[in-house]
Amino acid sequence: MKRPRATIMSVMAGLAVVLMAGPVPGAPPNLTEKQIKQLESGSIVKVPVKGGGYLGGKSYILLQEDEKTCYNIVADLKNYYYFYDDTLIEATVVKKEGGKRTVRMVYGKGPVKLTYHARFSLNPAKYLIKFTLDKNYNNDVLDTKVFISFTPYDQGRILMTNASLVKFEDKVVWKVFGKKIANGMLRLPKYVKKFLATPQANKYKGKEP
Repeated sequence: MKRPRATIMSVMAGLAVVLMAGPVPGAPPNLTEKQIKQLESGSIVKVPVKGGGYLGGKSYILLQEDEKTCYNIVADLKNYYYFYDDTLIEATVVKKEGGKRTVRMVYGKGPVKLTYHARFSLNPAKYLIKFTLDKNYNNDVLDTKVFISFTPYDQGRILMTNASLVKFEDKVVWKVFGKKIANGMLRLPKYVKKFLATPQANKYKGKEP
């Protein structure tokens, strides 16, 4: 039996619900029985999507840490070099106001580079991070939408939910970076779990967002 793939509409609908109401604590994702067992085992669950020019999807993982620590780790841009170690060469804040900031993201592989500007919105009260494409700048992608949340799952564990979509304009760029960036977006929960096992994670514990 094939693992079901998310559709563009289902991912976009999920993004819309979270952006309007925020993540619901304790609400399990809409997964198959097999995927739930995979999640419970501590593994990452990926539900990829491809269509309409978009790549990405949803991914989930259970973390044995509090929401505040996990949120702090993902909200710190310095850690993105760890999360996307094989392609990301720059993550620089170019504009900041309140809980929002525009970040220039540059990916590179050999002589080819891809740049886009992500408009981050940080909500520490809900442990929610979301970003969309800032179209006030020149970008090498047509669109990108991401939300990351941390919610209680059961005693001692939290659920990290990651929904990421990216749409490319240039076919050459898509061929060079498309799958790698999309896979990097989906694998993020796995790398957050790996980061939690490093000594660097200790400085985020007990810290107010």
